[in-house]
Amino acid sequence: MDNITQYVAIKKNEILLYIGIMSSQNNFEARQSIRDTWLKLAEQRDIKYAFLVGNEICSIPPEDRIYEEDCLEWIVDATGSSEFSTAEIDLIPKKNPLEMELYIGFTFLVHHPIVIRSINVQKDLVTATTGLIRVSLINSFSREKIVSATFSSNENNSGPILLQKSVEPYVLPKGFEGQILVETINNKRKEITLNLSDCLLQWNNASGLITFLQLIGNVNENPVSFHDRSCTFTSLSFSLHERGELQLHVANKDDRRKTWKNKTALLMKKLLKESEEKKDILFLDVIDVYRNLPRKLAQFFKWAHLNADSTYVMKTDDDTFINVAEVTKNLKYAKKEQLYDMEGLHTYWWSSFREGWPVQSFGKWREDTYRSATYPPFPCGAGYVLSRDLIQFLGSSAFRFLYKGFQGEDVALGIWLAGVNPQRYPNDMFSCTWACDGTCNPQACNRVQLSVDGMYESWHAFRNCSNFCGCQWT
Repeated sequence: MDNITQYVAIKKNEILLYIGIMSSQNNFEARQSIRDTWLKLAEQRDIKYAFLVGNEICSIPPEDRIYEEDCLEWIVDATGSSEFSTAEIDLIPKKNPLEMELYIGFTFLVHHPIVIRSINVQKDLVTATTGLIRVSLINSFSREKIVSATFSSNENNSGPILLQKSVEPYVLPKGFEGQILVETINNKRKEITLNLSDCLLQWNNASGLITFLQLIGNVNENPVSFHDRSCTFTSLSFSLHERGELQLHVANKDDRRKTWKNKTALLMKKLLKESEEKKDILFLDVIDVYRNLPRKLAQFFKWAHLNADSTYVMKTDDDTFINVAEVTKNLKYAKKEQLYDMEGLHTYWWSSFREGWPVQSFGKWREDTYRSATYPPFPCGAGYVLSRDLIQFLGSSAFRFLYKGFQGEDVALGIWLAGVNPQRYPNDMFSCTWACDGTCNPQACNRVQLSVDGMYESWHAFRNCSNFCGCQWT
């Protein structure tokens, strides 16, 4: 916290508020709608702003990414066998089992349709129990059990190292997220003791048809991010579905690359022209994809620490209408009050906060890193204000230590500031509150999740009756 104190003194030439508006590279109409509407209210006020845009476009076409929200290339081999398994027997003992970790299950993502054929389990796991071993394939979204197989220690298990049970063929479509989970039934022993050196299965992503996402250590714990220094005693066998379609996809890869390269070149040209004409775009050092939003936000805080000579810094999105008059009125009052914490620092933030928000283990908001069941309190991403001392902390001393791989920028901010424990401005101190969802509140500081047309409609209502929800509210 010592580094924060270096920035406490109020500068004589500072402005009241700097607004960073998070915007995707191709959101040209959204940015213009904001310039034509509520930003006009900022022209006569003690405010500066910039649209926050990444300076790099992902070079991989969306169809060739592992996840559309990230910039990781999907590499797949359409030749060779059509039969696969998520793991293969490796009779060579692990070189250093002390570095390995054992898990009861895993989650995965399907990139091209596959057909489930069988569920397999290493014999040692079955013989180590006095009851039953059930292995299930579960839909991560619906929690529906797709297929399952049960293995008994009483069966004749003198055969192969890997026991296999066929299941009714089931097609998993592209984009399916599932988990393989092992559970014991009627086991008289309290624990099943197995050595990692006994784990003979080696991970196999089926030539790129699937991606392993997470590892499940315990049914009562959140999964952890997948890593190769792990082992499981079970696997899933499947076959390739619609091979011709996959081969066509692979064959057209170079054409997609060329088309995407031309498209992104035109996008960057248009973006640079907009920046030159409007002079209100702040290019940040990041590839502009959804999964990089925490990195993008941290880069903005670093820039703001060095360049935004303001008492407060605000972050919002390019689909949000801000009642600038109310926001600035409240911040001027807060500045006049000069509230400080126990250490004499102005570490305050202003927003509506989500508390006890569960950590998701699947989908767009899948969290691979944060281990708790819930996030610490975090502000609504459509509108929050941070005091200069918090910006100083985030942009200077803490910047190089901030982990930027969390799934979202709003939850990332909550995690980054959890140790600082900033003070919240009391709700009864201000005349407006921050909206988190699309429900319009005439007393809110903002209106969120607006289309371009919705932004202009809100502006029209605001000009006519000072209410962005519509004149019927007045």
